[in-house]
Amino acid sequence: MLGAIPIPLALALLGAAHGTAGDDETGLAGAPAAASARIVSILRSTRDPEVGPLEDLVASLAQASLEDPDTVFDVLVQRRIPALDGGPEQTLSVPQRELLVEALAALERRPVLEMARGFASRSQTADERAATLRFYAAAARARELREILALASFDGFAARDPVRDALVSSTAQVLRRDLEGIRALEDLWREVPDECVEAIVLAVGRARAVRGLAMLEQILDLRPDLAPLVVPQVRMLDPWATLEPRPILEATLRGYLSTADGNLRPGASLALGALGDYESVPALIALVEEPGLRDNATWALRRLSGLRLAAQRDVWQSWYASEADWWKSAAPVLLGHLRSDDRAVVLAALREIAEHRFRRHQLADEVVHSLHHALPAVRVQACRTLAALGSERAVSELVERLADDHPEVRTQAWSALRRCTGMDLPLDARAWRRQLADIGVLG
Repeated sequence: MLGAIPIPLALALLGAAHGTAGDDETGLAGAPAAASARIVSILRSTRDPEVGPLEDLVASLAQASLEDPDTVFDVLVQRRIPALDGGPEQTLSVPQRELLVEALAALERRPVLEMARGFASRSQTADERAATLRFYAAAARARELREILALASFDGFAARDPVRDALVSSTAQVLRRDLEGIRALEDLWREVPDECVEAIVLAVGRARAVRGLAMLEQILDLRPDLAPLVVPQVRMLDPWATLEPRPILEATLRGYLSTADGNLRPGASLALGALGDYESVPALIALVEEPGLRDNATWALRRLSGLRLAAQRDVWQSWYASEADWWKSAAPVLLGHLRSDDRAVVLAALREIAEHRFRRHQLADEVVHSLHHALPAVRVQACRTLAALGSERAVSELVERLADDHPEVRTQAWSALRRCTGMDLPLDARAWRRQLADIGVLG
């Protein structure tokens, strides 16, 4: 099952070749006293309401961790913070654990990876492997995912094993840090044990890694038994799940709305709303008064329509009948008018389209062509229409309009971008490109 993974693991198990971390097996007792005491003191201080600024804690903890990684490792393994100055031991809380990871992440990448590989060489128990994975979480990139998965799967783990949570966290951190992470996982997920595949699926959702949607679709196709785990992650990728049409995934999810498996229907409802699947509207309306599904179906319909209508079947049915009729009779004519040479005809079409959100992503795909119109007035109205539609598919074209030679076009493109993304960045094309690239939407 594991393919080539044991080879990197064998290298990791020779941790002494990578660094000194883990060489001293005496634990807290043999750690450099000053650094160990600082680590313990800083962690315990986080429960003090008067604790200093977070950035100061991270900086101090990072330096102490560099001097004494063994204490950090032992605290993560034991999940307890030692007593200090006569005070009792503390259970390591999740925020304290995450503070440790953040402090490690503030260090140079190479020494932290050396620490991780050193600890991997001596990790035998589940708690030790989980602690080592936290070190990887702080510094690993896509190229280390094979090591991470090898360490996690070395001795297997159960559903509630600490290794599972640490694997999800470390993989999610890699996906946030390195856009190549998804590409690596697209190959690796086929080679690893089932429990690792499940952790990969959860990590995509936790990281909100929009580039992972295609992989989730592939996993769902090849491993339908994992549907209860995969389907909820699609909702986690909202609002960027709409960037590309996913007809096969949408058809699969629509099938789950009528399944007898009650575990799939709530998640499928949310996923279809996140994907912007208007073919599912009739089925969602049918569920809007059904116990246990009312909230999910209503959320999906509100996401699709942009309206906050009541959770009543007749109300949504009335809206749908009106919009479906408009789409069939008026929309084709209006979309044709966007190609007109008559400025007034184009502007009128854009204004009317702005009044509708039914199949808004398909509408946006047509409206974006007007962003290149020769007349600034048309480009301005196109930006306003895209803002009203709120389709994420228009983001790339709107970013380009931030450099338009007409100031009103730039202003309206900026307004539309903030409406479509929920981000509040300055009117600066480079800032928008950088931010959208960082989350995997552009580039």
